Amino acid sequence: MSTFEATLIAGAVFAVTLLSGMPIFACLGMTGLLGSLLFVSWDSLSNSGDLLYESLWQVSLLATPGFILMGSIFFRCNFGKDIFDAAEAILGRLPGGLIISTIWLGAGFGFICGSNMASVATIGQIAIPEVERRGYNRSLSLGAFAIAGTLAALIPPSLLMIIYAVLAEVSLGQLFFAGIVPGILLTLLLSAYVVIRAVRNPRLCPPMREQVPRPWRTAFHGIFPLAVTFVVVFGGIYFGIWSVVEASAAGAVMALVLASAYGRLNRKNFLAALDSTLQIQCLVYMIVVAAVLFNHFVFVSGLSTSLQGLVSGTGLPGWAVMVLVLIILTVMGMALDLYALLLVSIPVFLPIAVQAGYDGVWFGIILIVACELALVTPPVGLNLFIIRRMAPAGTTTAEIDYGALPYILVVWVLFALLIAFPGLALWLPGYLLG
Repeated sequence: MSTFEATLIAGAVFAVTLLSGMPIFACLGMTGLLGSLLFVSWDSLSNSGDLLYESLWQVSLLATPGFILMGSIFFRCNFGKDIFDAAEAILGRLPGGLIISTIWLGAGFGFICGSNMASVATIGQIAIPEVERRGYNRSLSLGAFAIAGTLAALIPPSLLMIIYAVLAEVSLGQLFFAGIVPGILLTLLLSAYVVIRAVRNPRLCPPMREQVPRPWRTAFHGIFPLAVTFVVVFGGIYFGIWSVVEASAAGAVMALVLASAYGRLNRKNFLAALDSTLQIQCLVYMIVVAAVLFNHFVFVSGLSTSLQGLVSGTGLPGWAVMVLVLIILTVMGMALDLYALLLVSIPVFLPIAVQAGYDGVWFGIILIVACELALVTPPVGLNLFIIRRMAPAGTTTAEIDYGALPYILVVWVLFALLIAFPGLALWLPGYLLG
């Protein structure tokens, strides 16, 4: 059977299983399994159990329980409110300051919690009542909140980064440090857009009138847990005190210590954090198994090789190839969630990016940003639905979709900068880790 015919059949299997309501990992695993049987015998495929064992035995996966537990504790113990208060104390007087504070809440919370759902839930619970109380434009605000929740995926420690590092076989430490500069840059770009809109039309974001008591004390109180955790986790990696896996355990211990010191750790919060950690950890292992099966199909079918030959035949320069890949990823993100997009894209597009002259770590950052877009691009953007459920009565889905569109263009500005200047992602890990 030709590669093209097998791809059509596999695509049909994936579409049918997805529309049937099966979980994403089951859809991809079944697609990979049945697709591989078009090229190899069942006996040969059964021997691929070694691939599954080796993929689940990778050291990077050992970092997931610690980082997930760390984020779950900070989320359950309401540290997001402290970060928001700190950001508002520093940035609240800027035009659109409340929205900008929320964007920086998303960035700051990303350093201590790698879960997008926890991040967007924290943002919605804290910021939506505030913007309604102060009369901010609802569409502008809710669109910003949807995109701010995605920053947890780009700013380390990120669950998506761990999965990518395992499947793409790149250094997790380098990927973590590679996400810091693009994450901060995207936060600045989003903030700049809000300032421009607020300056051009002050009615969108009424100025802040009430004074924040002791703003710098408030800022210190909110930033301290974030700063301590960052220094312990990433400072320890940089100075060689511990590996990324050991840093995840240290981060979990710091979360427990800080939650206890702030008087917020109780039996209920701790058990809820453990339950969330176990659920997410099981999901991670199911995703990795499904990805290995799908990657096996891509390999035995020759799909990746065929696509590389097709791209080479176009004669396009490397930057044009990446623009084309990003357009495809953006369109795919309108129909797939972030995990499906990540798992499908790694075996298909990573070889193309490497062939175009780009680094695997750099492409990881690009792909994770593309997965962020999948969270806010209609019709299936998960963050749009989460914000919609938390928005005031009468808020329409179209209103949130319309508010998110300009921020999608801002993300494309980041794409352009990363393609033009790959060092934005690669300089920091190269400088710190060599």
